[in-house]
Amino acid sequence: MLSMLRIAATSYGISRFKQRVQQSVAYVIAIATGAVIAAIGVMYLLNALWSYLAYAYGPVAAGSILGSGLIIVAVILTSVMLIIQKRNAKKPVIDVQGALASLNNRIPPKMASQQGLKTLGLLVGMGYLIGRNLFRK
Repeated sequence: MLSMLRIAATSYGISRFKQRVQQSVAYVIAIATGAVIAAIGVMYLLNALWSYLAYAYGPVAAGSILGSGLIIVAVILTSVMLIIQKRNAKKPVIDVQGALASLNNRIPPKMASQQGLKTLGLLVGMGYLIGRNLFRK
């Protein structure tokens, strides 16, 4: 009976995993298709802009204007992304050395042994992992 439950649980887990993979693949395909269509639209608009600028200012000036504009857009987007990345950079939540030093002053003498510190470290690590998995969403 126990083996049948294990097989059923494993089968359920595999089917859910397969379903999530299929959903992820469909999502990625939809995003990629949208990105390709958007890229084609941007190229069409740039071609139309170049045609207008070439008619108004000549082909060399049109190419120079478009190239300069694209470089300016690229610099602005790169700067914004670097600022966002710097702002969102993960800072360490806890200073490990400082925490261990403060724990050494507060823990009872029985726990001050090497085995006690290992156990305490294991419990803290497990608590961190469990909390991270529970509150991920």
